[in-house]
Amino acid sequence: MEDQGGVGLGIRVAARRRLLFVIPTLGCGGAERISALLANAFARRGMVVQIVRLDRGADPVFVNLEPEIKVHALGLLSGWQTIFRLPGALLKLRRLLRHSDCVISSVTGASVLSILSLVGSRVPAVIIDHSHPSYYTRRIIHRLARSLFYRRANRIVVLTEESGRALKHLGARVLVIPNPVEVDSIERQKGEALKLERISSVRIVAMGRLVPVKGFERLLTAFATVVAHHPAAELVIWGEGPMRTELESLSTRLGISARVSFPGVTRNPSLELAAADIFVLSSYTEGFPGVLCEAMACGTAAVSFACPAGPAEIIQHEKNGLLVPNGDVQALVGAMDRLIMDKELRARLGHEATRVVVEYSLDKIVARYTSLIDEVDCAG
Repeated sequence: MEDQGGVGLGIRVAARRRLLFVIPTLGCGGAERISALLANAFARRGMVVQIVRLDRGADPVFVNLEPEIKVHALGLLSGWQTIFRLPGALLKLRRLLRHSDCVISSVTGASVLSILSLVGSRVPAVIIDHSHPSYYTRRIIHRLARSLFYRRANRIVVLTEESGRALKHLGARVLVIPNPVEVDSIERQKGEALKLERISSVRIVAMGRLVPVKGFERLLTAFATVVAHHPAAELVIWGEGPMRTELESLSTRLGISARVSFPGVTRNPSLELAAADIFVLSSYTEGFPGVLCEAMACGTAAVSFACPAGPAEIIQHEKNGLLVPNGDVQALVGAMDRLIMDKELRARLGHEATRVVVEYSLDKIVARYTSLIDEVDCAG
Protein backbone atom coordinates (compact mmCIF):
# COMPACT_ATOMS: atom_id res chain seq x y z
CA MET A 1 0.00 0.00 0.00
CA GLU A 2 1.22 3.48 -0.83
CA ASP A 3 2.80 5.51 1.95
CA GLN A 4 0.45 8.36 2.92
CA GLY A 5 3.14 10.47 4.56
CA GLY A 6 1.71 10.15 8.08
CA VAL A 7 3.40 9.28 11.32
CA GLY A 8 4.64 5.76 11.58
CA LEU A 9 3.64 3.68 8.57
CA GLY A 10 4.98 0.18 8.26
CA ILE A 11 3.85 -1.88 11.27
CA ARG A 12 2.73 -5.32 10.11
CA VAL A 13 -0.25 -7.28 11.38
CA ALA A 14 0.25 -8.72 14.86
CA ALA A 15 -1.41 -11.85 16.17
CA ARG A 16 -3.05 -9.80 18.90
CA ARG A 17 -3.05 -6.14 18.13
CA ARG A 18 -2.05 -3.73 20.86
CA LEU A 19 -4.17 -0.59 20.79
CA LEU A 20 -3.53 2.55 22.79
CA PHE A 21 -6.35 5.06 23.24
CA VAL A 22 -5.35 8.58 24.28
CA ILE A 23 -8.07 10.80 25.76
CA PRO A 24 -8.17 13.80 28.13
CA THR A 25 -10.06 12.15 31.01
CA LEU A 26 -12.41 9.32 31.86
CA GLY A 27 -15.14 11.84 32.63
CA CYS A 28 -18.64 12.30 31.29
CA GLY A 29 -17.76 13.89 27.95
CA GLY A 30 -19.04 12.43 24.71
CA ALA A 31 -15.56 11.78 23.30
CA GLU A 32 -14.58 9.92 26.46
CA ARG A 33 -17.71 7.79 26.37
CA ILE A 34 -17.17 6.82 22.73
CA SER A 35 -13.49 6.02 23.30
CA ALA A 36 -14.43 3.78 26.23
CA LEU A 37 -17.13 2.10 24.15
CA LEU A 38 -14.67 1.33 21.34
CA ALA A 39 -11.93 0.27 23.76
CA ASN A 40 -14.27 -2.18 25.47
CA ALA A 41 -15.42 -3.58 22.14
CA PHE A 42 -11.86 -4.21 20.97
CA ALA A 43 -10.90 -5.76 24.31
CA ARG A 44 -13.85 -8.16 24.06
CA ARG A 45 -12.61 -9.11 20.59
CA GLY A 46 -9.26 -10.24 21.98
CA MET A 47 -7.09 -7.18 21.38
CA VAL A 48 -4.73 -5.84 24.01
CA VAL A 49 -6.11 -2.41 24.90
CA GLN A 50 -4.66 0.33 27.07
CA ILE A 51 -5.95 3.84 27.75
CA VAL A 52 -3.90 6.93 28.48
CA ARG A 53 -5.69 9.78 30.21
CA LEU A 54 -3.97 13.16 30.23
CA ASP A 55 -5.11 14.17 33.70
CA ARG A 56 -3.80 13.02 37.07
CA GLY A 57 -6.19 10.12 37.37
CA ALA A 58 -7.87 11.60 40.42
CA ASP A 59 -10.91 13.02 38.65
CA PRO A 60 -14.22 11.09 38.73
CA VAL A 61 -14.61 8.18 36.33
CA PHE A 62 -17.93 8.09 34.46
CA VAL A 63 -17.20 5.23 32.07
CA ASN A 64 -17.17 1.49 32.63
CA LEU A 65 -14.17 -0.40 31.31
CA GLU A 66 -13.47 -4.08 30.78
CA PRO A 67 -11.27 -5.35 33.65
CA GLU A 68 -8.36 -6.25 31.37
CA ILE A 69 -7.96 -2.69 30.09
CA LYS A 70 -5.06 -0.96 31.79
CA VAL A 71 -5.34 2.81 32.38
CA HIS A 72 -2.36 5.19 32.64
CA ALA A 73 -2.54 8.80 33.86
CA LEU A 74 -0.02 11.34 32.54
CA GLY A 75 -0.61 13.77 35.40
CA LEU A 76 -1.10 16.92 33.33
CA LEU A 77 -2.76 19.83 35.09
CA SER A 78 -4.80 22.67 33.68
CA GLY A 79 -3.27 26.09 33.07
CA TRP A 80 0.37 27.14 33.01
CA GLN A 81 1.52 24.29 35.28
CA THR A 82 1.08 21.93 32.33
CA ILE A 83 4.21 23.42 30.71
CA PHE A 84 6.47 22.05 33.45
CA ARG A 85 4.90 18.59 33.39
CA LEU A 86 4.79 18.28 29.61
CA PRO A 87 8.30 16.82 28.99
CA GLY A 88 7.74 14.03 31.51
CA ALA A 89 4.29 13.31 30.10
CA LEU A 90 5.68 13.07 26.58
CA LEU A 91 8.39 10.63 27.67
CA LYS A 92 5.87 8.44 29.50
CA LEU A 93 3.53 8.45 26.54
CA ARG A 94 6.35 7.63 24.14
CA ARG A 95 7.33 4.60 26.26
CA LEU A 96 3.76 3.34 26.07
CA LEU A 97 3.54 4.01 22.34
CA ARG A 98 6.64 1.94 21.75
CA HIS A 99 4.69 -1.17 22.75
CA SER A 100 1.60 -0.40 20.69
CA ASP A 101 0.55 -1.32 17.15
CA CYS A 102 -1.82 1.62 16.68
CA VAL A 103 -2.64 4.81 18.59
CA ILE A 104 -6.18 6.19 18.56
CA SER A 105 -6.60 9.66 20.04
CA SER A 106 -9.60 11.90 20.61
CA VAL A 107 -9.89 15.64 21.36
CA THR A 108 -7.32 18.18 20.17
CA GLY A 109 -4.98 18.20 23.18
CA ALA A 110 -4.71 14.42 23.33
CA SER A 111 -4.20 14.19 19.58
CA VAL A 112 -1.44 16.82 19.52
CA LEU A 113 0.36 15.10 22.39
CA SER A 114 0.11 11.75 20.61
CA ILE A 115 1.55 13.13 17.37
CA LEU A 116 4.42 14.80 19.24
CA SER A 117 5.20 11.54 21.04
CA LEU A 118 5.26 9.61 17.77
CA VAL A 119 7.93 11.70 16.07
CA GLY A 120 10.49 9.29 14.64
CA SER A 121 8.30 6.28 15.39
CA ARG A 122 6.67 3.91 12.92
CA VAL A 123 3.54 3.35 15.01
CA PRO A 124 0.47 4.47 13.03
CA ALA A 125 -1.77 7.20 14.43
CA VAL A 126 -5.53 7.63 14.04
CA ILE A 127 -7.17 10.86 15.20
CA ILE A 128 -10.90 10.95 15.90
CA ASP A 129 -12.13 14.54 15.48
CA HIS A 130 -15.40 14.86 17.39
CA SER A 131 -16.04 18.54 16.58
CA HIS A 132 -17.51 20.12 13.49
CA PRO A 133 -14.82 22.16 11.65
CA SER A 134 -16.78 25.39 12.22
CA TYR A 135 -15.87 25.03 15.90
CA TYR A 136 -12.28 25.85 15.02
CA THR A 137 -13.03 29.10 13.22
CA ARG A 138 -13.53 30.76 16.61
CA ARG A 139 -10.48 29.20 18.29
CA ILE A 140 -7.12 30.07 16.80
CA ILE A 141 -5.23 27.55 18.93
CA HIS A 142 -7.37 24.71 17.56
CA ARG A 143 -6.89 25.92 13.99
CA LEU A 144 -3.13 25.97 14.48
CA ALA A 145 -3.14 22.55 16.09
CA ARG A 146 -5.05 21.02 13.20
CA SER A 147 -2.85 22.74 10.62
CA LEU A 148 0.43 21.75 12.23
CA PHE A 149 -0.27 18.29 13.63
CA TYR A 150 -3.30 16.63 12.05
CA ARG A 151 -1.49 16.20 8.74
CA ARG A 152 0.99 13.96 10.53
CA ALA A 153 -1.67 11.37 11.38
CA ASN A 154 -2.20 8.35 9.17
CA ARG A 155 -5.96 8.83 9.25
CA ILE A 156 -8.34 11.47 10.57
CA VAL A 157 -11.75 10.09 11.41
CA VAL A 158 -14.63 12.58 11.23
CA LEU A 159 -18.17 11.75 12.23
CA THR A 160 -20.34 13.14 9.42
CA GLU A 161 -20.19 13.60 5.67
CA GLU A 162 -20.48 17.36 6.17
CA SER A 163 -17.37 17.41 8.37
CA GLY A 164 -15.59 15.26 5.81
CA ARG A 165 -16.32 17.78 3.06
CA ALA A 166 -15.03 20.60 5.25
CA LEU A 167 -11.71 18.77 5.64
CA LYS A 168 -11.38 17.57 2.06
CA HIS A 169 -8.15 19.58 1.70
CA LEU A 170 -6.51 16.89 3.86
CA GLY A 171 -7.21 14.40 1.10
CA ALA A 172 -7.28 10.63 1.51
CA ARG A 173 -6.37 10.79 5.18
CA VAL A 174 -9.95 11.81 6.08
CA LEU A 175 -12.44 9.00 6.66
CA VAL A 176 -16.06 9.29 7.81
CA ILE A 177 -17.08 6.87 10.58
CA PRO A 178 -20.02 7.90 12.78
CA ASN A 179 -20.19 7.19 16.49
CA PRO A 180 -21.76 3.90 17.56
CA VAL A 181 -24.91 3.31 19.59
CA GLU A 182 -24.70 0.72 22.39
CA VAL A 183 -27.88 -1.20 21.67
CA ASP A 184 -27.62 -3.80 24.45
CA SER A 185 -27.44 -1.16 27.18
CA ILE A 186 -30.41 0.69 25.72
CA GLU A 187 -32.58 -2.42 25.54
CA ARG A 188 -31.91 -3.14 29.21
CA GLN A 189 -33.02 0.36 30.20
CA LYS A 190 -36.34 0.54 28.38
CA GLY A 191 -38.14 -1.56 30.96
CA GLU A 192 -36.52 0.26 33.87
CA ALA A 193 -37.56 3.63 32.46
CA LEU A 194 -41.22 2.73 32.89
CA LYS A 195 -40.67 2.45 36.66
CA LEU A 196 -39.39 6.00 37.14
CA GLU A 197 -41.64 8.40 39.00
CA ARG A 198 -43.32 11.09 36.94
CA ILE A 199 -44.26 14.57 38.12
CA SER A 200 -45.76 15.63 34.82
CA SER A 201 -47.86 14.41 31.93
CA VAL A 202 -45.05 15.10 29.43
CA ARG A 203 -41.34 14.95 30.15
CA ILE A 204 -39.00 16.80 27.79
CA VAL A 205 -35.33 15.89 28.17
CA ALA A 206 -32.11 17.49 26.92
CA MET A 207 -28.59 16.29 27.70
CA GLY A 208 -25.08 17.69 27.32
CA ARG A 209 -22.41 19.83 28.91
CA LEU A 210 -23.73 23.14 30.18
CA VAL A 211 -21.65 25.18 27.77
CA PRO A 212 -22.57 27.85 25.18
CA VAL A 213 -22.36 25.60 22.11
CA LYS A 214 -25.22 23.42 23.41
CA GLY A 215 -27.69 26.30 23.10
CA PHE A 216 -29.66 25.47 26.23
CA GLU A 217 -30.70 29.12 26.60
CA ARG A 218 -32.58 28.71 23.31
CA LEU A 219 -34.34 25.66 24.68
CA LEU A 220 -35.31 27.45 27.89
CA THR A 221 -36.69 30.39 25.91
CA ALA A 222 -38.75 28.04 23.76
CA PHE A 223 -39.95 26.04 26.75
CA ALA A 224 -41.20 29.21 28.44
CA THR A 225 -43.73 29.55 25.62
CA VAL A 226 -44.51 25.84 25.54
CA VAL A 227 -45.22 25.56 29.27
CA ALA A 228 -47.63 28.51 29.03
CA HIS A 229 -49.75 26.29 26.77
CA HIS A 230 -49.00 23.04 28.62
CA PRO A 231 -48.48 23.84 32.32
CA ALA A 232 -48.09 20.15 33.24
CA ALA A 233 -45.03 19.71 31.04
CA GLU A 234 -41.56 19.48 32.57
CA LEU A 235 -38.08 20.02 31.15
CA VAL A 236 -35.08 18.09 32.48
CA ILE A 237 -31.62 19.19 31.34
CA TRP A 238 -28.98 16.61 32.23
CA GLY A 239 -25.34 17.69 32.37
CA GLU A 240 -22.88 19.86 34.19
CA GLY A 241 -20.72 22.80 33.21
CA PRO A 242 -19.81 26.46 33.67
CA MET A 243 -23.20 27.77 32.51
CA ARG A 244 -25.23 26.12 35.29
CA THR A 245 -25.77 29.30 37.31
CA GLU A 246 -26.55 31.34 34.21
CA LEU A 247 -29.09 28.81 32.94
CA GLU A 248 -30.74 28.46 36.34
CA SER A 249 -31.03 32.26 36.57
CA LEU A 250 -32.54 32.40 33.11
CA SER A 251 -35.18 29.84 34.02
CA THR A 252 -36.05 31.94 37.06
CA ARG A 253 -36.33 35.14 34.99
CA LEU A 254 -38.54 33.31 32.50
CA GLY A 255 -40.80 32.16 35.33
CA ILE A 256 -40.35 28.46 34.56
CA SER A 257 -38.00 27.33 37.35
CA ALA A 258 -40.75 25.19 38.92
CA ARG A 259 -41.01 23.19 35.68
CA VAL A 260 -37.29 22.95 34.86
CA SER A 261 -34.65 20.87 36.62
CA PHE A 262 -30.87 20.57 36.28
CA PRO A 263 -30.08 17.27 38.04
CA GLY A 264 -26.44 17.20 36.94
CA VAL A 265 -24.57 14.31 35.34
CA THR A 266 -26.21 10.91 35.06
CA ARG A 267 -24.26 7.69 35.03
CA ASN A 268 -27.12 6.06 33.18
CA PRO A 269 -28.06 8.32 30.26
CA SER A 270 -29.96 5.61 28.39
CA LEU A 271 -32.36 5.23 31.30
CA GLU A 272 -33.16 8.95 31.40
CA LEU A 273 -33.52 9.16 27.62
CA ALA A 274 -35.81 6.15 27.54
CA ALA A 275 -37.95 7.74 30.28
CA ALA A 276 -38.50 10.90 28.23
CA ASP A 277 -41.51 11.59 26.04
CA ILE A 278 -39.58 14.08 23.90
CA PHE A 279 -35.87 14.66 23.41
CA VAL A 280 -34.64 18.06 22.23
CA LEU A 281 -31.25 18.92 20.73
CA SER A 282 -30.72 22.69 20.82
CA SER A 283 -27.04 22.95 19.88
CA TYR A 284 -25.49 25.64 17.68
CA THR A 285 -23.08 23.05 16.24
CA GLU A 286 -22.32 19.37 16.81
CA GLY A 287 -19.53 17.07 15.75
CA PHE A 288 -21.88 14.11 15.83
CA PRO A 289 -24.81 14.21 18.25
CA GLY A 290 -24.42 10.81 19.85
CA VAL A 291 -27.02 11.67 22.47
CA LEU A 292 -29.54 12.24 19.67
CA CYS A 293 -28.84 8.76 18.29
CA GLU A 294 -29.11 7.29 21.77
CA ALA A 295 -32.46 8.99 22.41
CA MET A 296 -33.77 7.77 19.06
CA ALA A 297 -32.53 4.25 19.75
CA CYS A 298 -34.54 4.38 22.98
CA GLY A 299 -37.67 5.06 20.94
CA THR A 300 -38.02 8.64 22.18
CA ALA A 301 -39.52 11.17 19.78
CA ALA A 302 -36.80 13.69 18.91
CA VAL A 303 -36.76 17.28 17.69
CA SER A 304 -33.55 19.04 16.77
CA PHE A 305 -32.23 22.24 15.29
CA ALA A 306 -30.75 21.43 11.88
CA CYS A 307 -27.35 22.59 13.08
CA PRO A 308 -24.04 21.59 11.51
CA ALA A 309 -23.33 18.73 11.59
CA GLY A 310 -25.18 15.50 12.08
CA PRO A 311 -28.88 16.06 12.83
CA ALA A 312 -29.85 16.32 9.17
CA GLU A 313 -27.88 13.13 8.44
CA ILE A 314 -29.60 11.25 11.28
CA ILE A 315 -33.16 12.60 11.31
CA GLN A 316 -35.43 12.13 8.33
CA HIS A 317 -37.88 14.97 8.92
CA GLU A 318 -41.41 13.80 9.67
CA LYS A 319 -40.36 10.16 9.38
CA ASN A 320 -38.19 9.42 12.43
CA GLY A 321 -38.03 12.86 14.07
CA LEU A 322 -38.53 16.57 13.52
CA LEU A 323 -35.96 19.06 12.24
CA VAL A 324 -36.36 22.84 12.61
CA PRO A 325 -34.17 25.57 11.10
CA ASN A 326 -31.10 26.26 13.20
CA GLY A 327 -31.79 29.17 15.54
CA ASP A 328 -35.53 29.41 14.82
CA VAL A 329 -36.81 29.33 18.40
CA GLN A 330 -40.43 29.78 17.35
CA ALA A 331 -40.15 26.76 15.06
CA LEU A 332 -38.78 24.80 18.01
CA VAL A 333 -41.78 25.93 20.06
CA GLY A 334 -44.10 24.70 17.33
CA ALA A 335 -42.39 21.32 17.08
CA MET A 336 -42.47 20.70 20.84
CA ASP A 337 -46.09 21.89 21.04
CA ARG A 338 -47.03 19.53 18.23
CA LEU A 339 -45.36 16.53 19.88
CA ILE A 340 -46.95 17.28 23.25
CA MET A 341 -50.45 17.42 21.77
CA ASP A 342 -50.12 14.43 19.44
CA LYS A 343 -49.33 11.25 21.35
CA GLU A 344 -49.76 9.14 18.22
CA LEU A 345 -47.17 11.24 16.38
CA ARG A 346 -44.75 10.76 19.26
CA ALA A 347 -45.28 7.01 19.12
CA ARG A 348 -44.86 6.83 15.35
CA LEU A 349 -41.69 8.93 15.27
CA GLY A 350 -40.27 7.04 18.25
CA HIS A 351 -40.91 3.69 16.60
CA GLU A 352 -39.24 4.75 13.36
CA ALA A 353 -36.38 6.33 15.31
CA THR A 354 -35.32 2.96 16.74
CA ARG A 355 -34.19 1.93 13.26
CA VAL A 356 -31.19 4.21 13.79
CA VAL A 357 -29.49 1.29 15.51
CA VAL A 358 -29.21 -0.52 12.19
CA GLU A 359 -26.97 2.22 10.79
CA TYR A 360 -25.03 2.98 13.97
CA SER A 361 -24.84 -0.38 15.75
CA LEU A 362 -21.67 -0.97 17.75
CA ASP A 363 -20.78 -4.10 15.77
CA LYS A 364 -21.05 -2.26 12.48
CA ILE A 365 -18.94 0.71 13.61
CA VAL A 366 -16.30 -1.50 15.25
CA ALA A 367 -16.02 -3.45 11.98
CA ARG A 368 -15.26 -0.21 10.16
CA TYR A 369 -12.60 0.74 12.72
CA THR A 370 -11.11 -2.75 12.46
CA SER A 371 -10.77 -2.32 8.69
CA LEU A 372 -9.16 1.08 9.26
CA ILE A 373 -6.64 -0.37 11.74
CA ASP A 374 -5.87 -3.18 9.30
CA GLU A 375 -5.21 -0.59 6.62
CA VAL A 376 -2.85 1.64 8.56
CA ASP A 377 -1.19 -1.30 10.32
CA CYS A 378 -0.33 -3.02 7.02
CA ALA A 379 0.68 0.12 5.15
CA GLY A 380 4.15 0.65 3.91
